Amino acid sequence: MPTKHAGAIKPEFSREWSFSRTVADGNGEVGFVSESDERELRSDKLRELWELRRAQVREQAQMNFEAAEQATA
Repeated sequence: MPTKHAGAIKPEFSREWSFSRTVADGNGEVGFVSESDERELRSDKLRELWELRRAQVREQAQMNFEAAEQATA
């Protein structure tokens, strides 16, 4: 699954894997090396971060709305 828009479902999982492909040293045998990284996610911390982000977005939306209302008044 692509990770670009996966943030909304991250609280549903406890682990995340990341894979990357890098160019290998020119030894004539292998053209690339694949590396992987495993992370254990803390769902309680993710939930806190998402709640904080939601509050920030709501506040910004309210400020934008109020600014637009003042401009039209």
